[in-house]
Amino acid sequence: MRKNTVLQIRNMAIKRYPRLMIPVLVSSIIAYLFINFLESDASSLSSWASSYGSSKYSFTFALLSGAFYSFIYGDSSLNPVLWTMRIEFIGSFVIFIICYIKITKKVKVLETIYLLLLIILFKLKIIDLKMTLGIMSFIVGYFYYFYGKNVKLRISILILLLGLYCAGAHNQSLSYNYFYTIFHSKTYLILNFVSGITIIYSIIFNSTFNKFFSKDFLVKMGKISFSAYLIHLPVMRFIGVPFFIFYYKFLPYDYSAILASITSLILTYVLSLLFYNYIDKVSLKFTNVLINLIKRKKELSTREFR
Repeated sequence: MRKNTVLQIRNMAIKRYPRLMIPVLVSSIIAYLFINFLESDASSLSSWASSYGSSKYSFTFALLSGAFYSFIYGDSSLNPVLWTMRIEFIGSFVIFIICYIKITKKVKVLETIYLLLLIILFKLKIIDLKMTLGIMSFIVGYFYYFYGKNVKLRISILILLLGLYCAGAHNQSLSYNYFYTIFHSKTYLILNFVSGITIIYSIIFNSTFNKFFSKDFLVKMGKISFSAYLIHLPVMRFIGVPFFIFYYKFLPYDYSAILASITSLILTYVLSLLFYNYIDKVSLKFTNVLINLIKRKKELSTREFR
């Protein structure tokens, strides 16, 4: 049992980079194509949205950004969401290491040691707040898996409401002014971290919510969520905005904005479904083939040794 678990951890570690890299690389190429070949008037957008796509990058950079830079430096020049890939990659290996040590060395309070180490690294300014909270999210997920307890529906609803409230945080919003006096410019990051861990807990550890979110349609939505995450900003910026401009020629601003939002949402999920079927699934198949090749090579080496 212990040997099989260690083998599973090893396989997951081997698969992690190509599993993430293939869809991230393709999303970077898509963003490159959108930026270079889809023109849209950004004059009516916010400064952040209008700046996205204003700089041109080479195809070589798109390849390097998707395959390496996003994982090493958190580069998100072509696709703003890719800043999370570095955290995703490092956080995964933190959990792999914790699980491996816990199984093979049986170190007590190992998770607590990691959390304290994380806080120390942050205090020493070796890692920033984004990385700290990102890795902490992985460790909290680990705690949930091994130590999470079911809660009653009313408690779960309260936890969910707290999470939804925190999800709307903005540093300058009056609704979060109390937290801003405590966390200042870090309000957005900290409350979004709280939002993630509370919403997840409320759903996973209550049977009513768990049953509802386990419906086939929602499970399928969950399967394509990574694909939707990777492509939604390029789609909204370079397809959704032109639709808004088109609608605005015939309709009032509010109606144009609503129609453009609906159009962007539909297109995002249609394209996400295609992305999932032809890119994300391919990455899963590739990683499984890779593990099988390594397994066969090891078996051949063992036979030759004998």
